[in-house]
Amino acid sequence: MERCAGGAISEQGHSNEKCRHYIRNVQPEKLKELGEMEGLIGMVITCGLCWTGVPCEDRIPVPEVLGN
Repeated sequence: MERCAGGAISEQGHSNEKCRHYIRNVQPEKLKELGEMEGLIGMVITCGLCWTGVPCEDRIPVPEVLGN
């Protein structure tokens, strides 16, 4: 929840409205300020922060084996 720059993830779940607002309005402005918009074509569809630091980020998680 803390990683979500748009404040779209809470104890109640994921807010599509807050996520969309961040991606469509806030994120492009931040990328422009950083000079990172050069060469991008189309709309940036995700920030991806909610997909980092989780077990499935770079692999299929292996289930824990009980009793080991």
